[in-house]
Amino acid sequence: TINKKSVEYELTGVENNGSCNTVVTLKILDNYRNTSYVYNQNQSISEYKYFMFTEEGKYEITLTSIAGTLTVISFEIDLTAPEGTLTTTQEEGFQENNLTNDNVTFTWSETNCKATLNNENYLKGTIIKAEGNYELKLFDAVGNFTTYNFIIDKTLPEFTINGSLNSKNRTNNSLSFTWDNEYYRATLNGEEYISGQEINLEGNYQFILTSKALNTNILNFEIDKTAPTGEIKNINDEIITAFKVVSTNIYFTWTESGCKAILDGKDYAKGTIVKIEGSHCFTLQDELGNTSTYEIEINKQHPNYTVVGVNNEGFTASKVFAIWEATANYIVTLNGIPYEMGTDIIEDGFYTFIFKGENNLEDEFVFTIDSTIPEGILKTTSEFGFIDDYITNGNVSFTWDNENYSCSINNDPYNKDSLITKEGSYLIVLTSLSGQQSSYYFIIDKTAPTAIISGLNEDKYYSNN
Repeated sequence: TINKKSVEYELTGVENNGSCNTVVTLKILDNYRNTSYVYNQNQSISEYKYFMFTEEGKYEITLTSIAGTLTVISFEIDLTAPEGTLTTTQEEGFQENNLTNDNVTFTWSETNCKATLNNENYLKGTIIKAEGNYELKLFDAVGNFTTYNFIIDKTLPEFTINGSLNSKNRTNNSLSFTWDNEYYRATLNGEEYISGQEINLEGNYQFILTSKALNTNILNFEIDKTAPTGEIKNINDEIITAFKVVSTNIYFTWTESGCKAILDGKDYAKGTIVKIEGSHCFTLQDELGNTSTYEIEINKQHPNYTVVGVNNEGFTASKVFAIWEATANYIVTLNGIPYEMGTDIIEDGFYTFIFKGENNLEDEFVFTIDSTIPEGILKTTSEFGFIDDYITNGNVSFTWDNENYSCSINNDPYNKDSLITKEGSYLIVLTSLSGQQSSYYFIIDKTAPTAIISGLNEDKYYSNN
């Protein structure tokens, strides 16, 4: 009998020439004892009728019937999950638990794979931008799959500012920052910052709060506790020190932007001339509320004083002294030397008082003390001069050397060297500028003396005694 029938079998878990990721069983249905079976060309399995394949690999089983007919069974068991690659556009990549703040793409190299993203089909290389929790699965042709879980978190970490900042992120107060998330980390100017730590020193700062996904919230701010500075100037643009008394008109100026000024409780426009006498207070305030104060007094009055005993530019032979209000803060000098109020000046000489007020206005007062008695010279044309030092029969003149002297004769003005010709009694008074006087009394008598001769008549001639 010729029997060419091939070996009958039952294959489960995979089709012939197919692939699977499950256990494969092979059952030989041939009743012939002498049927031979070869596994992967080198392993005889003729003594078995039922086979189970669990290990990964490619299988080829050749069944030979009793008549020599060959049956080849081929299949592959693939238990290896496919692999893909999650990538981000930034170098930081993924943090712990596949957390990122970046866009994500997914790729793979194995053929015949497909992927799902949150159970929706995913196209290889598609950029995933939206925030959220993601589950990405990669399936191969036999159903093996790999799961990739990741989180995209692009939300900036939030913090609370304990204090106040203006619209330019500036303040003149202390600050601190706090936050609730224990995974946040912070730096202040590059140094680690602890939540709630007070920042009170002046300076420019950069605060950076970083989330676990490396999202950063950056705040640049400034603490400025320095009061603004201004300048009081006079009309000659000369700087005047504050808290002084001045005699000129003034104005107030500053260079820092954002400042405003108050003058005596009212808004003040930069550079406005202030003319009114009195005490004034400038308050300069910057945009943060830091303030500086400048007080000044305008006093256009000259020093108020009295010099006793002489007039300005006058002369005197008496003592001189000066007085003024005891509360006045004057600087007084006499001939360049500090003068104490009420001190008597008695020595002859030329003197200069300088009275200087707090406002720097000065008065000069000059005078001369001259106690010298003025001297002059009486002259007569008589060859006999003055009899008994005061009688003459000649004409008389009077002279002196000091051109500042004044002279009177019998209470009438007398001009130096004027000739006096008429008979009479005269009193010349010579007066110095300080009031010192000298007197000169004299008589001009030009009348010849008369005599009576007895026995003679007028206009007669006689030849005898």
